[in-house]
Amino acid sequence: MDFQNAAVQNKNSTIGKDITPISKPLTTSYLKTEFSIEPTNETIFDRFKRCVKSSPDKEALVIADVDPAKRQAVTFKDCDDLSDNLAARLIKEGVGIKDAVAVLIPNCTEFIVSWMALLKCHVYPAFVSFNMTNGDDLKYVLNELKAVGIILHTGVADEYYGIIKSVFGKFLNSKHDPDIPNLKFLIALGSRPFDGAIPYDDMIRRTTELGREALQKRVATVTADSPCVILQTSGSSGRPKLVVHRHFSSNGFLFVAARYHLSKNDRYFCDRPLTWAGGFTGIIVACIVGTTAVTIDTTISVAKRDVNSILKIISREKCTKGLMMPYMLYDMLELPSVEKYNLEAFTKFLTAGQRIPRVLVEKIFKNLPKASMVVAYGSTEMWWVSSQFHDATPDIVEDQMETIGYPFPGFEVKITDENDQVVPIGTPGNIKTKSQQMFIGYFNDEKKTNEKIKDGWFNMEDFGYITEKGYLVFTSKKCDMIKRGTVLIAPGSIENVILDHPVVSKVIVVGVPDPRLYEELCACVVLHPGESRTERDIIDYCNERFTEQTLDGLSLTPKFVIIMDDFPKLPNGKPDKISLKMMAAEKCGI
Repeated sequence: MDFQNAAVQNKNSTIGKDITPISKPLTTSYLKTEFSIEPTNETIFDRFKRCVKSSPDKEALVIADVDPAKRQAVTFKDCDDLSDNLAARLIKEGVGIKDAVAVLIPNCTEFIVSWMALLKCHVYPAFVSFNMTNGDDLKYVLNELKAVGIILHTGVADEYYGIIKSVFGKFLNSKHDPDIPNLKFLIALGSRPFDGAIPYDDMIRRTTELGREALQKRVATVTADSPCVILQTSGSSGRPKLVVHRHFSSNGFLFVAARYHLSKNDRYFCDRPLTWAGGFTGIIVACIVGTTAVTIDTTISVAKRDVNSILKIISREKCTKGLMMPYMLYDMLELPSVEKYNLEAFTKFLTAGQRIPRVLVEKIFKNLPKASMVVAYGSTEMWWVSSQFHDATPDIVEDQMETIGYPFPGFEVKITDENDQVVPIGTPGNIKTKSQQMFIGYFNDEKKTNEKIKDGWFNMEDFGYITEKGYLVFTSKKCDMIKRGTVLIAPGSIENVILDHPVVSKVIVVGVPDPRLYEELCACVVLHPGESRTERDIIDYCNERFTEQTLDGLSLTPKFVIIMDDFPKLPNGKPDKISLKMMAAEKCGI
């Protein structure tokens, strides 16, 4: 079935081409969306093979660069051929069905080839990372996976190279390391030498007929219930969890493609690491819909904050759609104008990862008047849960403003209180979701899986509410809620007010320790370039606007305000709120 055409022709599909928003107001905080088209049991490479057949010479993945001469790309046909060779060699190396093989490589064309090869081997492809300190966390993850092998890039940074040499040095010398006892092989790519490793280039050389026969037999064992990826969570609340998805979950990306109007004619930009859920979206959509995924060296956007180069790349690559995280949007607002970048083709983009205030939306629309922005919501475990609609009528636009959108087909969403009871409509509570497309569980961790999934419902660990029209509103992550006195305070409502101040660019409200009230409110504020205000100015501004009190009789005006150059960031570009809270407590003298 041609999913794209079927979705458009379905008479029940209106706003998003995949689902019709409800017309009858909800009275309770529960919503179930039906499938506009039933999901299928096709595997990811069943769909990928169709892309290869219809567009063999089309670019599947582009690694763009500030310097056009450094641009890399791989076509669908080359990806298929190279992954066949790599998969056959892996099977020859002794990789068995449902073994775990780790992947530790940056954004490069070898990523999509390696992932497709591992799918064909019917293994657990595990995308791993580490914190760049001593590599102990990398060994921990490899042992949790019982990984039999790893495909890694030797990198360009001396620090990275030194750590991976220390982690794998003993194994490379003797082909065994008691600290990583299950590891049997290491495949290395990159220009730096890694003596003792199997060169990646050797593994992608044309295989024998015997190797192809073994590969065909292995591919025949793969079903929709076979694993397609293991992703690491960010680990912001402890050790990263290992999230297992199956081929069937790729159906969810077909609904994302339908709502986002992604087709094989699109060129989808994303700056995120391909080994992370947000970046991986582009790769999956390329493989099942036939789009071209365009990505970059991830340091350009987060560490270097080079939005100028990013917009040049989007223009040069003629990207039509993409993912633009909030940090990129904020950086874009600091530019005098974006007209010179010729972004005529770039008409639609997603943003996600944190709360998107109305004031940011309005400013972005002024900078990119010809593009439409959609706010999306999801998690590593559930993929995309909800999103706003692109081609919406004015009343729908207003209904979904400041929400995280309407659930995708095949989802159930409910808001519950502390006793797991569904709350009245519009009442904040715990966001819980259910879908056939959700993750299988945490790898080899039934206890942790059962803690997060009760009766089929996954706890998002977020607070929010559902509007009477069925739109989901995010108020705060559970870990961000501030307990002052006897009242739990969602920082988002305070941040919205402070963001209305004309000189404020960004704000995060955190809780800092208080001996009497447990926590007090502290607003961490970043001003627009060239602007200056004192902390007292911001507090006075809040006093004028926070006229109501909480149940404890206290104002929502923050007791402390700290003006900063910028917020500390996690590697994924999101604000590092744990570090920010520590910095705030120190600056407040606590």
